[in-house]
Amino acid sequence: SRPTLFRPQIFDVQHYEADLRFPDPARRTIEGDVRIIVRWVDTASAPYFPVHLRGCIIDSVTVRDQRATVATMGAVQDDTMYHRVRIDHAVRPDLVDTIRVFYRGTMTNEGGTGAWGGVHYQDSVLYCLGVGFSANYVSTTQHWLACYDHPSDKATFRARFIVPSPGWNVASVGQLIATRPPAPDGYAVYDWYERHPTSTYLLTFAIGPYVTAEMDGVVPHVFYMLERDRVRSTRSYALVPRMTETFARRYGPYPFDKVGYCNTLKGAMEHQTMISFPVSLAQRGDTVNTTAAHELAHQWFGDCVSPLDFRYAWLTESFATFSECVWLEELRGRAVYFQSLESKARTYITGIARDEGVFPLEDFNRTPPSSNYPQTIYQKGAVVVAMARALAGDSAFFDAMQRYVNANRYGTATTAEMTSALRPALGERTDAFMREWVTGRGWAKLAVDLNPDARSVTVTQMQRATNPDWPLFTTLPLNTWITRSSVEAP
Repeated sequence: SRPTLFRPQIFDVQHYEADLRFPDPARRTIEGDVRIIVRWVDTASAPYFPVHLRGCIIDSVTVRDQRATVATMGAVQDDTMYHRVRIDHAVRPDLVDTIRVFYRGTMTNEGGTGAWGGVHYQDSVLYCLGVGFSANYVSTTQHWLACYDHPSDKATFRARFIVPSPGWNVASVGQLIATRPPAPDGYAVYDWYERHPTSTYLLTFAIGPYVTAEMDGVVPHVFYMLERDRVRSTRSYALVPRMTETFARRYGPYPFDKVGYCNTLKGAMEHQTMISFPVSLAQRGDTVNTTAAHELAHQWFGDCVSPLDFRYAWLTESFATFSECVWLEELRGRAVYFQSLESKARTYITGIARDEGVFPLEDFNRTPPSSNYPQTIYQKGAVVVAMARALAGDSAFFDAMQRYVNANRYGTATTAEMTSALRPALGERTDAFMREWVTGRGWAKLAVDLNPDARSVTVTQMQRATNPDWPLFTTLPLNTWITRSSVEAP
């Protein structure tokens, strides 16, 4: 499937079991041995399995411990480039196979100016970020893990990270279930296991001379940082356990076994249970830390419930950005919540829409000056989510959020699933709201007239005609504040 298109496959990846050796982290070298456990869901006499892997060399592939034929399909510039593994036996529903991929090389990233997604060695840390802003294949886990790199196919993940010792610590997703001290060959092993199904773009690792800080909360909280950054970073993360409690009250119980953050030079990225967080922000000592709140909210919106494909990235970014405002409301009250939303709306209308163009939240334009993650789906998206809250009322809206998470827990969703969750809250306005604000373009422009008389003021709000390609906005919550001050004459 293309990253912005879901096509049902005849397989379902159940689990990744990986042994990943890093001979020289500073040079980004890797030796990989990945077992992909696949359950077939349909019958086929001559099936194949697509393996995504970029930058590294595949040495061999086996199926049922027998050498398999592999052919590279497409060119490196194609968003669908993959390695086709031939399966030499017929398959049927519920048959399970193990596909084992051996590979090596130097890990890469999406490239280009300001490369983000993929693997980096910076500031004494080897780390990866799960998506690219410009890569047409979007998910960049394929730069280090042989996998089926599409968000629709979630699987559990276990990896033994084998690193030179001493000096290297490893952060990853799930729980650290075992460590092995240096063997005679000088390598130590960090064994991480994520038991909850995960989209591949949400897998990560970070290898560096990390120290850790732990905090109590509704689940364990662990933070990986360099020793030089410990004091300021610990202060920046001080309120994260309260963030977790705040979002758990509104969106439902925290869905995983831990909350983790690791300091990396680039970021931020919401990898499942191990958020890559930029050192520059961690070093501010800012306990409000709305970026940390944004990434934490993704554990519900994006991680627990992932987009079926990247057309639906608004289901992750719009709700995480809205959650920044929810966190500010928790700390500073309703007025600050509305001020933060007003700032996002103003930023979108006066700047982002001009710079990126005007397009829908769902299945948006990705060509420059837009990208795989344009600011439109963050800033406008947050305001649209807040509008749904205003129309529904707090109780009905947050019930809808919990309904969405519970109905799609550890699975994937599209706009249709969010629409279904919101319907009891928005009622007959639901379809119009989604059509106007999510799949439609633009925003409402209002003319406001004030007609005072001796005893009252009549306020008239009218929607002006706008771009003919924009909808008539019939589901706009209209809030009017009138402040009147009088000063008595001396």
